[in-house]
Amino acid sequence: MRVLVTGASRGIGLELVTRYLARGDEVVAAVRDPEGAEELRAHASSRLHVVAMDVGSTESVRAAAARCPPGPLHVLINNAALNGGPQRAPGMDLERAARILDVNAAGPMRVYDAFIERVRAAEEPRVVVNVSSDSGSLSVFRVSGKPEYAMSKAALNALTRWQAAQEPRVICVSLHPGWARTAMGGDKAPDTADVVAERMVAAISRLRPEHSGLFLDTELRPLPW
Repeated sequence: MRVLVTGASRGIGLELVTRYLARGDEVVAAVRDPEGAEELRAHASSRLHVVAMDVGSTESVRAAAARCPPGPLHVLINNAALNGGPQRAPGMDLERAARILDVNAAGPMRVYDAFIERVRAAEEPRVVVNVSSDSGSLSVFRVSGKPEYAMSKAALNALTRWQAAQEPRVICVSLHPGWARTAMGGDKAPDTADVVAERMVAAISRLRPEHSGLFLDTELRPLPW
């Protein structure tokens, strides 16, 4: 099986790569700076393909797709994201907000556009996973000081619904991984990145067509939009 993971240089993305390699899968690890991804390069293997990709750039994503080894993709995991910091009006950092919305919401659309034909070409499984967050739920809105992050994940969830309608032969889901102790999640999170990644890999392996178009946790329980 071949898996594409974006944002693979650290945190949950790096741990996803580690677990898929340990299973014997082939992994395409997309990172902005391959030379600086020392932990990732420590996993060097004939089954690991590291490609430069900035999901905030259409040109970069398409160039990465052209450099990838030929052949189908069974699982595409849109993991790359930015977190940002507290915002308060007036004087909000609107340029940072725009960058976060671009990377977290438009970025997965760029990756989907560039790679979906390879997913369609795969034998089962054919899966697109958008790594979301419960902060993107509008029904159970969790107030935080980071409006652009919540907005970006709500938009990502909308993308998932649209993808599921477009791809009758591909399972497209939003997956809430839980709160992990990473550079993004901070030190107060209850779980380490490796534990969260293990749960994610297990959840992805259990996905079935009836899950397509849903917002799920790692127990495959539907979450409110």
